[in-house]
Amino acid sequence: MGAALGVTVLYVVLLVVLQMVFTVALMVLRKPPQLGSWMTAATLFMAFGLLLPLIPLLLGCPLRELFRLRLPGPIALAGGLLLCLGAWLWALEIGIVTERLLPMPEFIAKLFQELFSTADPVGSLVLLVLVPPVVEESLCRGIVLRAMLARWRPFWAVLASAVVFGAIHMNPWQFVYATWIGLVIGWAYARTRSLGLCLLMHAVNNGLSWLLIRWRPDLAIVSPDSPPPDHLPGVLLLGASGLLLAGAALISRTAAGAAPSGARPFPSGPTSNPGSAPVGPG
Repeated sequence: MGAALGVTVLYVVLLVVLQMVFTVALMVLRKPPQLGSWMTAATLFMAFGLLLPLIPLLLGCPLRELFRLRLPGPIALAGGLLLCLGAWLWALEIGIVTERLLPMPEFIAKLFQELFSTADPVGSLVLLVLVPPVVEESLCRGIVLRAMLARWRPFWAVLASAVVFGAIHMNPWQFVYATWIGLVIGWAYARTRSLGLCLLMHAVNNGLSWLLIRWRPDLAIVSPDSPPPDHLPGVLLLGASGLLLAGAALISRTAAGAAPSGARPFPSGPTSNPGSAPVGPG
């Protein structure tokens, strides 16, 4: 488990270093130091790419085994989509509450506006929907949560991995709702052991945010010149809770199970069996 966390820390270090290098390069070229959507997506992809050759050495597990998608059946896929929609609506409300309790500084708000600008929908689509699900799910569910589930009870493993997921966003405004999303996706992984389902849920969650940025940027991106958006209607949050319960019920019907007691978190070959004992959240 320490190696799994070490891989995640190494990714963050590589990402920060690359972003610093890109920023300095822009300053040398006498251009605005903002990275923008495309360069930020490039640094995410490059940091993960530099990390990939080191993962088998650090974890003793082939990449083909570590990142096997294990796509679930249609019932679990439907459950994941319902979970994702309900969690996304609650994440909007969590973001609003966070911003009201901890107002975002003007320079941070401007940074988010530049990253997710409606003037560059393709760049923001790549940054939100394409790159992060692959990188973050591979790290936080494929590596970190997998290792934690081999050592801890599912409740604590999902909770701890969700905190790691929130922390790698590296700012307090995304930390809270990202941790919430990490809890939901992590629970789905603990029940199904499907990295493919987690990738889909993450992509759909970010895709919904991308659509909201396009249609209602006042709700999706904090403006330094305006107050936080109003809270979501209670009836909408009640409906979101219903979606969460329905999605959880569908996924619970098709749960794959946890690794058998004493199993290595990162087996050395592709023939490992994740086991068949049912898994619960606690």
